[in-house]
Amino acid sequence: MTLHRIAVEKMTEQTFEPYGELMISKETPPFEGTPYRVNFDGGDVRVGTNWLPYKGFQFTGLEQHLHVSQSFIHLQGAPAFVAVAASAGSGRGTQIPKPEDVRVFLIEPHTGYLLKKGTWHSDRLPLYPPGSMMVIITDEETNLDLQEFGSMTTDPSRRGGWQWNTLVDFSYSFGVTFEAVL
Repeated sequence: MTLHRIAVEKMTEQTFEPYGELMISKETPPFEGTPYRVNFDGGDVRVGTNWLPYKGFQFTGLEQHLHVSQSFIHLQGAPAFVAVAASAGSGRGTQIPKPEDVRVFLIEPHTGYLLKKGTWHSDRLPLYPPGSMMVIITDEETNLDLQEFGSMTTDPSRRGGWQWNTLVDFSYSFGVTFEAVL
């Protein structure tokens, strides 16, 4: 197995732009807010919270959602990180990113971000125990597709057949494990 170490970067509007955008106020108070467009291709909007327990700094999987731009907002708990890679196209059969194309960004407390449709991404991984709580804005079809055909927590030999997603387990498919480095 190969361990691919990636330095954690600060998530700024400039560094994160190839993968999405930060959800931050662009005004100083008093302000009316900043709107963000979540791009769905006909799915039913799903808003929920996720408790993300601390799992360490290693991960093996990336997923890509073909019909939705997902949003995440840090609510409480430990800062976290997310790995991302740009999509090499749109639709089924897009190229799996090379390990050297994967970047890791720090999600500061109370920070939100919007992923571009098709952006490859890992789970959000807290930096320390017990974990983090985040809001997720996605669509119901993406969620049901992951439940039916397998998510990153499903045994890799039992995954496949997605209509709305693409997943790759680098350890299972290529013998590569990623490690975020602070």
